[in-house]
Amino acid sequence: MEEKRRKTAVSICEWMDAAVFAVVVCVVIFSLFIKVFTVNGSSMEPTYVEGDRVFSLLCRFSVSGGDVIVTDDHNGLREPLIKRVIATEFQKVEMDPDTGEIRVDGKVVDVPVATTTANLKGDISYPFYVPAGYVFAIGDNREMSLDCRYSQCGLIDNRSIVGVVFYAS
Repeated sequence: MEEKRRKTAVSICEWMDAAVFAVVVCVVIFSLFIKVFTVNGSSMEPTYVEGDRVFSLLCRFSVSGGDVIVTDDHNGLREPLIKRVIATEFQKVEMDPDTGEIRVDGKVVDVPVATTTANLKGDISYPFYVPAGYVFAIGDNREMSLDCRYSQCGLIDNRSIVGVVFYAS
């Protein structure tokens, strides 16, 4: 009987050790490598809808065209932005409002298509050249997205990029 109690106690201690280890590993991973954000607004629909939680790999590397990024408080908008990178530094961006095509360095970019082309261009002039240290990013729902196409938002400084989205729930 005493032997059975000792084995039960050892088993409980082993399970507690495993649980504590799992919690520590999760805390380390979520504080150093992964951050979770909640989508606010409709600018990334249909890819992400309001209330979706996106998991982003904290940036320790450069981003490329097509990546969905999360920025910190960009240009004083007081909330993280979730946008799709269209062009990186030294690339030329062109937008054709008639066809809805976006071209980067002369090549059509394959991104989710806006339902209309009414607001495709924003208020900046094209062709637009992305300077060093910045990215040009837009929302997938371009009709409802305040993004780099508008001078109010401006380009996204690489230093303000928090992470790259790799999963959503």
